[in-house]
Amino acid sequence: MAVPGLDRGGLGVLTGGHLAVRHNIDVQVLPYEAGEYLGMEGAFTVLDFPEPKDTPIVHVETATTSLFLERSEEVEEYNVAFGNLQGIALSTSRSAKFISGVAESLEKRT
Repeated sequence: MAVPGLDRGGLGVLTGGHLAVRHNIDVQVLPYEAGEYLGMEGAFTVLDFPEPKDTPIVHVETATTSLFLERSEEVEEYNVAFGNLQGIALSTSRSAKFISGVAESLEKRT
């Protein structure tokens, strides 16, 4: 696997470093074999808030702009897409093993 700009140190942050130990972050790998999936169009973030009166919103990034979506139907579509991504991605433990394997293969090349 060749990924421009990818190094072992960056991968270590994902598995054994700062991100992996945070209780509110799950690192999951979406394998190439998963094929097409909801959400391929671009990056999005579903923002949920602790206060019930603050309804969820979605931030969508495109090639030329970004959008904030607030309608409940739109938010639900992105919640479904996110659930789909979580379902087809490797589990957090399998993802950690996958990332460690990539890091080891990068180390062997240097």
